[in-house]
Amino acid sequence: VVGYWPLDGDAADVIGQSDGVNNGAIAASGRFGARPDAMEFNGIDSHVAIPKRLSGDADFTVSMWLKTDSSDSFQEFFGGGTEGAAYFYLATYHGTGTTYVALHDGAGTALDFVGTTDVCDGAWHYISVTYSAAADMLALYVDGLEDVEPKVVAVSAGFDPGQDFHIGRINVPGAVGVYPFTGKIDDVLIHSVAKSPDYIYRRAKPGVPTLRFLAHTEPEANAEGAFDWLDSTLHWGDPAATLAVPLLTDLAQTQTCTGLL
Repeated sequence: VVGYWPLDGDAADVIGQSDGVNNGAIAASGRFGARPDAMEFNGIDSHVAIPKRLSGDADFTVSMWLKTDSSDSFQEFFGGGTEGAAYFYLATYHGTGTTYVALHDGAGTALDFVGTTDVCDGAWHYISVTYSAAADMLALYVDGLEDVEPKVVAVSAGFDPGQDFHIGRINVPGAVGVYPFTGKIDDVLIHSVAKSPDYIYRRAKPGVPTLRFLAHTEPEANAEGAFDWLDSTLHWGDPAATLAVPLLTDLAQTQTCTGLL
């Protein structure tokens, strides 16, 4: 974990020493009731500045919860960089209310794309973006599920936005247009690894149990004669649940399968 800003009424980093600086955002009720466990941004100038930025071609995951019903304008809610050079930011796209992702490394790689899920409907949504340097892949997840096909992008080892990130707007000095966010943001989390789809789903759906499958596969037994467990998250009530079930049919000589909670 690089940093974790719960935004529970303040801009503290509860993991490390990267406390943010609050500039006009106000404590607000969050996902769990009336207590102040989120921050609200006015869409004009309020933001939280955090002393962290992405650099190099290293893996990362950026995640947060957000809530807004403003879909008629472009809203930048996280990121920073240098105008005309390297930058990374997240926004909501005008008209569709979907998530907009922009990553330019200043060395020829420029990637801008939009998701498919409307996140400007007045409900809380969990947004995650992961980058894997080994796979040269940037992925967007909304509410725990892949929102659009991952994009191939090879980030330069010299990638450096040159600016710390802001929450509630982007930190790009000299930018032609700046479009701050109107709404609430909660639980901003940055990792220095590309987190797995299963991890992201669990963060988006807390309380979902793990269903462990024990397959009787004698030819596949290990040196001790035991059978390995396969871990998977059970996606309750999710029409795409079949995508998350272990592919037990891929195991040679599978005879029986027992699921345990």
